[in-house]
Amino acid sequence: MQIGPEQGQLMALLAKLIAAMPHILPHLEGSEIADWVRAAADIGSVYPSVFSSLPPGLRLLDLVDRNNIYKLVRTAAFRSPHSAALLYQDLPATLGDVSEDLRGLLVRCLQTAA
Repeated sequence: MQIGPEQGQLMALLAKLIAAMPHILPHLEGSEIADWVRAAADIGSVYPSVFSSLPPGLRLLDLVDRNNIYKLVRTAAFRSPHSAALLYQDLPATLGDVSEDLRGLLVRCLQTAA
């Protein structure tokens, strides 16, 4: 009995990740790479282009805000991968319009609601 994705799905995920490396990894910092990969893997089945580019506004946020987004996406993906994919696509640009001192609080509230 096998639990989790089939080997073919894992190979497809790995191929997408390898193809994304030159375009995405230069914009991510240290341990952020692992957080991004986990969040992307959680929504990859409903949002295949997650591995082709970063969402608008993500690069403009600081590391703490980006990591909070990845945590929110992973939390939401547990119940609704589609909702998590929408958060991943749209939230970074929206957070750019929110004052820096409120961003973390907003994302933590969303994470609690997810």
